[in-house]
Amino acid sequence: LLAFMVPTFGIYLANPILSLVDTACVGQFCSREELAALGPGAALCDMVTYLANFLAVATTSLLASALAKNDKEGARRVVACAFTISTLIGLGMTAALTAFGRVMLGWFTGSGQAAADTLDLSMRYVLIRGLGSAPTLLCMVAQAACIGAKDADSPLRAVAILAGVNIFLDWLFVGPLKTGVGGAAIATTISQFAGAFYLYLAKRKGLFVIPTMKEFVKFFQFAGPIFLISFGRGYCWNICTPAAAAAGTIALAAHQIVINIFFFFTIAGESVFQTAQAFMP
Repeated sequence: LLAFMVPTFGIYLANPILSLVDTACVGQFCSREELAALGPGAALCDMVTYLANFLAVATTSLLASALAKNDKEGARRVVACAFTISTLIGLGMTAALTAFGRVMLGWFTGSGQAAADTLDLSMRYVLIRGLGSAPTLLCMVAQAACIGAKDADSPLRAVAILAGVNIFLDWLFVGPLKTGVGGAAIATTISQFAGAFYLYLAKRKGLFVIPTMKEFVKFFQFAGPIFLISFGRGYCWNICTPAAAAAGTIALAAHQIVINIFFFFTIAGESVFQTAQAFMP
């Protein structure tokens, strides 16, 4: 269990690492307003992505169960169904963030001085990160499929590629090119595309199929309650951002640093959770 859990822990460090790198580069090279703007922008993008975590949980559990029964065709259909659904949801997330991003950011920033200082910058970040919604979900589901098949090495390599690309591009765009918070979003989006492409090459056989209605219903019967759990947890965490915004721009910038450090050190529970799902069947 530990031999499987340790690399799985590395997999779940991916999103906290991306957020920490964005925060570090913007904090080093940009103004406090841009660092503060990263808070609502990253909180919105991360919350929307976290709400889709039910796709990963369902994929791991259903795939592990199918493989335990030696149902290889059923396992292939589970992964294919998850990839198709995640693609559709990812495209819907892109459309929602583009159309309603400013309204949703208004909930995070309120109407005080912090909102006046950061709203336009946050919206730039959200629009660019939104373009990477589909590959982000594809990467998430591919990692979950590997875990369900008891392969923790492939997604760990993908995370290493993703983190390396993101660190270099964040430094390049935010530092020498001075593109600010938008550059951090570009670096993260390109990194997500790179990770999704690598995992797609590793698991590309027969992934994209149209699920039958029975498969669709079975998947969401399992995933639906998990979505409600994710929503409750995500709401509790992200309610802190508007509270920080109400305290001003500096408080919002400080909150962005502290919340990312917090998430970095609390992610270990996810690796225990996914390991249990993979081995229980």
